[in-house]
Amino acid sequence: MSTGEQVAVALALNRADWLKLAGYTMAEAIERTGLEWLALMPGIERQLRDEGLI
Repeated sequence: MSTGEQVAVALALNRADWLKLAGYTMAEAIERTGLEWLALMPGIERQLRDEGLI
């Protein structure tokens, strides 16, 4: 995965430890991800939970 993808996944899965490993703070990760992707994340998280993936 690209760094941007790693950051987005870490945010969607609420994995601050993964953000730290990638060298990002929560605020930096939010900025890097952008508003369009951030708006999609709650739905992605719900879908993953519904499918039993998280």
